[in-house]
Amino acid sequence: MSAEGIRKERSVARRIFSRYANELATVLDKENIQVDSEITALFLRQKEQSSNLQKLDTKFKELVLDTISEEDLEKEIEDELKYKTKWFQIEAKYAEVVARNEKPKKEVESEQRMEISV
Repeated sequence: MSAEGIRKERSVARRIFSRYANELATVLDKENIQVDSEITALFLRQKEQSSNLQKLDTKFKELVLDTISEEDLEKEIEDELKYKTKWFQIEAKYAEVVARNEKPKKEVESEQRMEISV
């Protein structure tokens, strides 16, 4: 595929990535959210989209590296880092929500063990 073809595909992938990221962030920002199969599926979908986007970024840079100016390459890398940062933020938020969900379970288990031993 040509650089222009990759650029178009990447543009679409970036829009999809942003739409999915916003959807997942909205869900993860809710109070007292419980991680269930639906939320996990949204997270995995976003993870796959992030991976696909990174592959397209790499392909595009490989195709244009010899012909692109240093300034344009810098802009490409900065744009790529914006999407990676967004993914890292989502990944961290998901981990935070999962950890919050695990904490009450551990507290309940601990309390149950205490009741049994009394």
